[in-house]
Amino acid sequence: MPVSRGMLLESLALAGRHSFAAKVCEQMIDRARRTIRQLIAGVAPGLDEPELDVRAALILAQILGLLFSPAGERRDGEALDRAAREAMLDIATKPARPLVPDRPLAPESNSKNKKRR
Repeated sequence: MPVSRGMLLESLALAGRHSFAAKVCEQMIDRARRTIRQLIAGVAPGLDEPELDVRAALILAQILGLLFSPAGERRDGEALDRAAREAMLDIATKPARPLVPDRPLAPESNSKNKKRR
């Protein structure tokens, strides 16, 4: 395991127990999100502020998620890394579409959703 990855994972684990570590992790994640946001703005200059924020958060979530599944320990490491890169580029560069906050996540006609309510 690379040292930087190990340190990051240890810091995230420690953040759950110590307020100072939590503050450092929060600052680190905020900085990463701002950096990713700037990169997205460079490749997709037409996006508005809220759209940049959402896309940066999604890409950062993917990056953090991949930390828990290192390529060297996965059978499908190269394929997953390639798919992650493609997904991140898609998130960063695809044209903006209006967000519809009141739209349900699944169609109302789905009987499973009706049973859960």
